[in-house]
Amino acid sequence: MRLLLTLFITIIFSTILFSQENAIQWANKVLEVSSEFTYEKHPTQYVSKNVLGYPNTDPLGQANPAAWCPKTKSSDKEFILVSFQKPMAIQQVLINESFGAGTISHVYLIDTDNNSHLVHRDSLFATTDAGRLLQVTFDRTDFLVQQVRVEMNTSKIDGYNQIDAIGIADHQILPKTFVRTEKIVETPEKIPLDENINSTNQELLPVITPDGKQLFFTRENHPENIAPETQEIWMSTIDENKLFSKAINVGAPLNHSRNSSLISITPDGNQALVLNVYNPDGTFSSGYSMTKKTINGWSTPVQVPIEDYYNDSKFGEATLSNTGNTIILAVQRKDGKGSKDLYVTHRDSTGNWTKPLNLGEINTVGSETAPFLASDDRTLYFATDGYPGYGGKDVFVTRRIGEGWTDWTEPINLGAGINTEGFDAYYTVPASGEFAYFVNTISKGNTDIFRVKLPEALRPKAVTLVKGTVFNTETNEPISTSIDYYNLNTGKLVGTAYSNPEDGAYQIVLPSGNLYGFTAQKEGFIGISENLKIDSSSTYQEIERNLYLSPIKKGTRIRVNNIYFDFAKASLRSESFVELDQIASIMKSNPNMKVIIEGHTDDRGDDNYNLKLSEKRANSVVDYLISKGISSSRLKSIGHGEKFPAKDNSSDENRQFNRRVEFVIETI
Repeated sequence: MRLLLTLFITIIFSTILFSQENAIQWANKVLEVSSEFTYEKHPTQYVSKNVLGYPNTDPLGQANPAAWCPKTKSSDKEFILVSFQKPMAIQQVLINESFGAGTISHVYLIDTDNNSHLVHRDSLFATTDAGRLLQVTFDRTDFLVQQVRVEMNTSKIDGYNQIDAIGIADHQILPKTFVRTEKIVETPEKIPLDENINSTNQELLPVITPDGKQLFFTRENHPENIAPETQEIWMSTIDENKLFSKAINVGAPLNHSRNSSLISITPDGNQALVLNVYNPDGTFSSGYSMTKKTINGWSTPVQVPIEDYYNDSKFGEATLSNTGNTIILAVQRKDGKGSKDLYVTHRDSTGNWTKPLNLGEINTVGSETAPFLASDDRTLYFATDGYPGYGGKDVFVTRRIGEGWTDWTEPINLGAGINTEGFDAYYTVPASGEFAYFVNTISKGNTDIFRVKLPEALRPKAVTLVKGTVFNTETNEPISTSIDYYNLNTGKLVGTAYSNPEDGAYQIVLPSGNLYGFTAQKEGFIGISENLKIDSSSTYQEIERNLYLSPIKKGTRIRVNNIYFDFAKASLRSESFVELDQIASIMKSNPNMKVIIEGHTDDRGDDNYNLKLSEKRANSVVDYLISKGISSSRLKSIGHGEKFPAKDNSSDENRQFNRRVEFVIETI
């Protein structure tokens, strides 16, 4: 698998770092096994193949679903025989007993001639109910080791026993325990949020708005909850100094008599994805719902209709893309690898959501939870106990490869600066990528929200946050409406945002490397389009662009900004089709509308040439609209050349502004 980031993955043994090639090999094949525990609910957990590869966790004495567990709890005949990719002379065998350590009775080395060599016999059984890294050390072998057989007497420990990994080392590893970690350019310092956020109760599931100005989170068993013994949604605002206001309960209808959680919010701050289905009869069921901000507050959430949705776990999380068209789910389904896996569903043209698709290799036999899809639409953070970590669940990061949703870079542990021996999850990042917010366990049964300033290596790819206000051109008053934004290079709708019902403010997040067009949409109005070319960049930026809606009435003049022609030619470029398709749609919705299409140029070149070029370009627009089903009797074209400049032709920028096409409503 391809690696994410420029990270150097190593094995750290307390104080000594081994970087020699083949210093340690971990078993890559199970040749024979006496038995394995069968967990009917999750049949891929605790099986013998889980012993393969590098250790899945520190030997902290925690049950590990990604380890091998023998079936019996009182047998002296349990064993496992494993092989290694490259036979080599060794001085040590490493056995990671992740849970119920102390039952290993014999360890044999098998050479390339299939001769067996006993290197460990434990008659004392230094038992422990925790875990350990058993290090069997001996003189360096004068033969090549290709297999290791581990025998166990499980009756020596009360309960089940687990082996997470079996390795061989070509020289002695001195320390008694190990930690697998990723060396990052800098180690971030995590800081707990103050008492305006964290309380003596549990704080969970932080969700930062993409502009970084509001933090939503869940509080459990708080005395100010509507139902004190439930989980409810709270919110705090963040000022320019990164200080938090005292959190407030968001109240009904989002909070109610059962557990409530806000799990994603759109860049405009006007739509949110919440946990559970809020049924019309006042009951609740498993699933997800969307709520919108209204003049009176949040609306009653409406179910997200996902095809063939079910979740065999009583827990489930999700993350909504900034476009609002993709959801990544953490749910347990029949085609999963373990307990909960990560799946993706997309909104189709009817407003329904597709059948969940498993994200593939990034899922493990453990449990994946708390996904967060960053604003670049590619970087995914999630928590799992199925990859090597520091204990409990750790937070990992991966990036999407290509345009599909099943090919990802190898998940990378975010390191000790974020992960701990306890439960670490619910990672969320604003569009700037400057800070991350996440949950750490501070004591048994209690979690708080922390913040960390992210090093560049851990940030999502740079995006641009576009913000502004939607105005009515006739009254100059703000207006509440939807904003569609398109990738003009592909002609595809990227997403739909909504302006605030109170002040008309909107925000959208655009990944780098594309030409975008965006237009406010409202019945009875024509939107004046805007465009923005965002070059590939490593720097987050914010751009302000107000949008305008003009009433559909006689005499209304609209500048069409997203019509493109090749230099000195009248043929339309494909980037123009999105804009013209929208105009055709408006004309179909207003069958009596007739328009005049006017072409304009700048003052460079011959006057007569410019006049003819503007006429040809206006005619090209007419021809395209006719091809979309608009009658020629409703269309008229005029070329004005350089006669009516919108600005003086004193600069290249002004000249570009003067090269334009305008629509004038003749009748309605």
